[in-house]
Amino acid sequence: MKRTKGKVADAKNNGGFHDLRAYKKAEAMLRNHDYTEARLYHLCFTDSEDKATYLAAVKALAEHLRKNKIRCQYKAGLEMSKTDKLHMHVFILVEAHLNNPDHILNRKTDGWLTLLCLRKGIDFYLNHPRNPMHYGRDGSQKNYATVPKTKPEKIEDCCTWIQYLYKNRDKSPAGTVYFSSRPEREIRA
Repeated sequence: MKRTKGKVADAKNNGGFHDLRAYKKAEAMLRNHDYTEARLYHLCFTDSEDKATYLAAVKALAEHLRKNKIRCQYKAGLEMSKTDKLHMHVFILVEAHLNNPDHILNRKTDGWLTLLCLRKGIDFYLNHPRNPMHYGRDGSQKNYATVPKTKPEKIEDCCTWIQYLYKNRDKSPAGTVYFSSRPEREIRA
């Protein structure tokens, strides 16, 4: 993020921020978490024109992660693209120290999240982080970015990645509606 003549503009040429205040809250989530092994996933839910369906899916996902003793927080945006397709972006920050969230957050045909989406009549995809700093030791691309408190360069990259949720480019005049979890509802493992 850079400042230009007193205004904040994003670094990804996305037309500036749709909601700078909401972005600042997302940035605080990334910078101020107390997770030992934090991971950031970006999901996009599609194929429904019903806001309640998307919200129910995100709520069910967070509850399922928490029931599996995986602490999580999320920031989400329900948006209407210029092609009038409703969809929801979700950036979910999870604690992977005690339990690996990959068994839930994946595209396996018999996976929990895939089955949830089938029941709700929606689809989803996982957006991988593009920066190689988040790749595995063997160079493989992961479904998530790591957000360790001891690596400021990774936190900065995640702050840039989460800017996508608050972009101004490709938004319809109706704009975006933002949602987030309530960290006080987290389980403490």
